[in-house]
Amino acid sequence: MNVLPTGKPGKVFMSAYEELMAAPDPRADIRESLRALGENLAEWRAVGESPDGTVTVTVTGNGALVDITITDRALRGSHPEEVGPAIVAAVRAARHASTRYAREQQRRALHPDTPPQAPPAVAPPAPPPVLRRRPAVDEEGDLFQGFRSGR
Repeated sequence: MNVLPTGKPGKVFMSAYEELMAAPDPRADIRESLRALGENLAEWRAVGESPDGTVTVTVTGNGALVDITITDRALRGSHPEEVGPAIVAAVRAARHASTRYAREQQRRALHPDTPPQAPPAVAPPAPPPVLRRRPAVDEEGDLFQGFRSGR
C-alpha cells in the first residue's frame, strides 16, 4: 500500500505487467475443459456397422479403433473381395459418429454459453461399389471379340 505524503493511506498503483499477472488466467478454464474433454473422448465409444450387417466396428471418441467383429456369415458366405469393403464401410460409419460427437463436445467445452446445435443432416459416405466380373461375351464363336474380318 502506498502512503501519500500527507500520511494518509492512498490507492495502490500497479504497473500494467503487475495487473496482468494478478488477473486470473482465462485460458486455465479452457485448458481444464479440454483436458476433461480428452478424458471423456478416450472413454466414449461409437459403433458402426457395414451396410449388409456382417461387420461391426467400435472406435473411441478420438477415432481410435477398439474392436472389429466379423460374422461367420461374412467369412463363409461372402466372396473374400467383399469382406474388405464391408470392414472399411463399418469403420467409416463408426468414425463418422465419433467425429460428430467429438465436435459437439468441443463446441460445448469452448463455448459453454451457446445452445446445442442440431447435428447436420449428412449421412455417412456410401461404401464403394462392389465390382463383379462380367462373363466374357463371345460373338458368333469369334475369338477376337470386337474385331471383324472384311467379309
